Amino acid sequence: MPVRATVAERHGARLDGAAAAFPPLPATTIDVSRKVPSTLGHEYWLRFRALSPRRDEDVWAHVYDQDGVTDPSSLISLHGIAMETDMWKQISEPDVELLRHGFHVISACAPRHARRTPTGCYGGQIVMAQGPFGFIELFEAWVGEIAVLIGWLRQSSKASVAVARHSLGALTTRLVGGAASGRPVHLRPDAIALTAISGDVVETVLRGSVARALGTEHVLGEHGWSCDDVESWHSLLEPQAQPATPPDRVVMVLGAADTLTPYSGGAALAEAWEIPPQNMFIRPRGHFTVGFGAYNDTAPLLRLAEIVAQLAAR
Repeated sequence: MPVRATVAERHGARLDGAAAAFPPLPATTIDVSRKVPSTLGHEYWLRFRALSPRRDEDVWAHVYDQDGVTDPSSLISLHGIAMETDMWKQISEPDVELLRHGFHVISACAPRHARRTPTGCYGGQIVMAQGPFGFIELFEAWVGEIAVLIGWLRQSSKASVAVARHSLGALTTRLVGGAASGRPVHLRPDAIALTAISGDVVETVLRGSVARALGTEHVLGEHGWSCDDVESWHSLLEPQAQPATPPDRVVMVLGAADTLTPYSGGAALAEAWEIPPQNMFIRPRGHFTVGFGAYNDTAPLLRLAEIVAQLAAR
C-alpha cells in the first residue's frame, strides 16, 4: 500500500483544485473489432489507448447489439470490484433484458480487471491491495474512459445514453454523473441507474462489513494512514455536487440488509438527490443478493428503459 506522500505527490493537485479532479482523456481513436453472431444479435470489442500522465494502456469494452434495431439507445454497464467479466459465458442476463428492449449494451472493463489485469494477479487485486490510492486511481481513470465511450456513442447515434450497474460500478456511475456537470452536454449521460450504492464512499471503504472483516482500519494504520487521512481525500472518492442527470432520470436499487454499502447511506443519498418514488426500488436483500436479484427482478431496468423511451419521445 503506497504511503500518504506518494498519493499526495500523484494526486495532490487534483485534491486542492490546481488540476481537474476528473480530467477528460485526450482525443483518441477507437478500434472496432469484427462483429460475430451472439445473443439476440451480434457482439464485438472496442479498444482505445488511455493516454494520461499516469496511464498508458489499452482500454477494452465489449459491445452487444440486437439485430434489426435502428439508432438504438445505449447502456454502458459497469461491473463490480474483482468481477472477471471475461470469464462469464455470455452477456449478463439483466443486460439481455435491455437488449430485448432494443438497447445497445456496452460492457466496460475497469482498470486492473479482466484484460487489464497485470500478469500474476486476479481482477481487482491491485486496487484492493493499494487501499485508498487504488480506488483514487481507478475512479480517475474509469470516469475519463466512460466519457470517451459516451462521446463515441454520440458520434454514431442520436439516441440516449444511460450508465448503470452494481457496487463499484454504481460508485463509478455516481462519479460519472457528478463529473459530467463540468463537461459538454454531449459527454453527459442522459440517465443513470445505481444498484447497492452509498452516500458515503469513505464510510463504506473504512467501516462497511467487508472492510471490518478485512481489518481495513488496522491495515491502514500499519501503513501510516489514519481514518482522518482517508477522509481528507473524500472529494476524489465521491462527487461533491449534484449529478448533471436530473433526479427523474436516476434509478436507484437498494438492499435494506446491505451492510457493505450500508442501506442508510444509500437512502440518505436518494433523499438528498430527491429521487422520485417511482424510481426507487428497495429490496429486503444484502449487498450481493440485491445485485444477483436483478437476474429475475427486472423492474428497475424496465424503469430505466421507460425513462429512456420517454426521452426519445420528446
